[in-house]
Amino acid sequence: MNKNENKNRSGHIPACTATVLCCLLLVISPLLGCTTLFAETFETLVRAQLKALNEPVIASQIGGLITHLKLQNGESFKKGDLLIQMNCSPQQKQLNLAKVILDKKEKIAKINNRLNQLGSMSELEIAMSSAEVEEATATLAYHKAIVRQCSIYAPFSGRVGERFVHRYQYVNKGEPIMQINDTQAFRIEMLIPSLWLRWIKRGYAFKVLIDETGNAYNAQIEQIASKVDPVSHTVKVYGTLLKQASELLPGMSGQVWISPPVVLGSDSTPTSANKKKPITANE
Repeated sequence: MNKNENKNRSGHIPACTATVLCCLLLVISPLLGCTTLFAETFETLVRAQLKALNEPVIASQIGGLITHLKLQNGESFKKGDLLIQMNCSPQQKQLNLAKVILDKKEKIAKINNRLNQLGSMSELEIAMSSAEVEEATATLAYHKAIVRQCSIYAPFSGRVGERFVHRYQYVNKGEPIMQINDTQAFRIEMLIPSLWLRWIKRGYAFKVLIDETGNAYNAQIEQIASKVDPVSHTVKVYGTLLKQASELLPGMSGQVWISPPVVLGSDSTPTSANKKKPITANE
């Protein structure tokens, strides 16, 4: 066995064969209407992470004693459920007092209006009586707003991320009580090569396979970051799920399948004839 046969069997392509392939490539490319072949793989895998669209930290709006705080870390709740109740006995008493004062001012104003019809009241006295009613009305509205701050209701359906205090604990105004996560709306965050900006746009469809569930979910590009990392040559991209799933949780991660165009035209943009059709939700 000679040396040339050993090279051929070791996997090396003979020089004459490589030359023929290059010539064929140069001949076929113009016939396909393109001059540059796209170097990406047909199905490209990138890593992604799920993040809750809403994950606020609930803080106390007033200082006081917590009388209701039942949910523990990880427990779920529905929109409108009572999350936190503060002891509002002093605030409630001030509200009741404001109601009594308003009722008294309205009665006085009503009597003054009758006396005015009889010519026994001056215009100044009538104006002062009406102003006192408006002042009492504003005071009542203020105390109602204070009492409403004693109860905190869930702004959306989700789960408790972390509790910072306990029931029957006194908290100051603005002190964090718990952090909650929206489990009905997720955002997919991923880093993609900056070269993909040539073809990836908002609304571009893809699929994400979540490691923790083992299921694939249809999604689409929602937003592209405003800058590219010059070191890694990557850009952050955000996507949304086309259909929400109850088994998903914030922090889950997985692989994203994006099918880029196979061929680029001479102007470095996908050609209409050879552009790869994005993955659809029905696939």
